[in-house]
Parts: sequence; structure tokens; C-alpha cells
Amino acid sequence: MDPHDKDQTPYGLEPVEQPENPMSFFQKAIYVFIHPVKAFEAIRLKPDVFFPYSVNVLVSALFALLTMNLMRDYTLDTLAATYQQMGVDIPANELQSFVKMTMISSVVAMIVFSVLAPFIKGAFAHLISMAFDAKTTFKRSLSVVAYAYLIMMLGTLIRIPIALLTENYLFTFSPALLLAGAAPTDPLYAFLSAFDLFTIWYLAVSVIGFKTVHRLKTWQAALVVLIPFVMSLFSSLIPALTGTA
Repeated sequence: MDPHDKDQTPYGLEPVEQPENPMSFFQKAIYVFIHPVKAFEAIRLKPDVFFPYSVNVLVSALFALLTMNLMRDYTLDTLAATYQQMGVDIPANELQSFVKMTMISSVVAMIVFSVLAPFIKGAFAHLISMAFDAKTTFKRSLSVVAYAYLIMMLGTLIRIPIALLTENYLFTFSPALLLAGAAPTDPLYAFLSAFDLFTIWYLAVSVIGFKTVHRLKTWQAALVVLIPFVMSLFSSLIPALTGTA
């Protein structure tokens, strides 16, 4: 902790200096899209995580609910094709039961991931920013990621009507869309899907966020954001590199 940093308490937990008229959650959420520097200046003075995290969870749940029929059909077709390739015959009722269990676990996993992903990314980013001697708090790091993640949620909301109209559960705004018939578990699909337009937008805004809130240089903020991203890319390629795709 820097004793001369006026933005910290003696314990470095919360900023002391508060804006006269702090932005509301809705104002910060809007400015993240149209004026991210202004949004993150407000977040630096008064970080918050509850409302942006709640939006992330609600959007993920909404996507799962509205695309459930597409998910069921996709899961059923995938399982049937898999069993057929294995030369295994399975009764229709057992297949339907297994599809139901798979869907429930997938929906739960999707919602849990919407909570854990920003938290884990925020934790990694905070640790890396500490290596650059950033004068900040863990709450600020989580708040930066949570608000930047709203861009990802916008992409999810736009995906819903397109997926329903095209009946394509795997619709994506990334080069992975060009891989017709590829499964999400395919290493190349997982790699290309990481370069979604909204993901790139989210990364750029995250760099602005960590630069603004943590008072880092641009290259330092870029490393804080991109190191976890590159690690996730590498993890998607592990099956292909180890021959277990």
C-alpha cells in the first residue's frame, strides 16, 4: 500500500475519495459501451460487483431458457451420432433420459460458469496487476472485469434471436462459424470461437479498464488482460497437442 495514495484507506481496502455525484450502475453500464474511460474513472472511485454480476447471471439464464429446445435437439442429434459411430444401440427412452440429464447439467454449468468466469479472470488479472505494483484492491479488479463482461452479455443477447431464427444453437460471431458441422469440443472450433467479435471488444475495454482503474501503463494493462486470455487459448489446444482431441 502507498501511504501517499489518497484513493486508499490506511488498509488499502476502499477508496477514501468519493465523487460528489457517483454514477449509478445503469450509468456506468451505458458508459462502458460508449465512453469506457469515464465509466472506469467512476468505478475506480466507487467499485461495485453485485449488479454487473447479476446481469451476467440473468443473461446466461435467459439464453439457456430461450434456446433450450435448440439445445435439446442438438444434444439428441450429437448423442445419437456418437452412439452410432461407436456401434452401440441404445433404447430411445434411455437416450431421451440421458439427453434430459445432459441438458440439466449443461444449463447449470452455463449459469455457474457465468458467475465463476468473471471472478476467476478478475482474480488472475488482479494477481498480475500486483506484479506491476498496482495500487488497487481486489474489489476494483473484479469490478473492472464484471463491467467489461457486460459487452460479452450483449453479444449473448444478440445471439438469442439469431440462433432461434437460424435454428443454429452454435451460432457465433467468430471464425468458428465457418466450420460447418464442427462440435464445440473440437480443438479448432474452441480456438476460433475465442476470437468472437464481442470477446475482442471485451478485451479492448478491459485493457482500458485496468489502465484507468489500476493506473497502469498501456502495455502493462494489456498483459494483465491478455495473459489469462492466452492461457485459455492454450487450454483449448491441449487436446490437439496431446493427441486426445
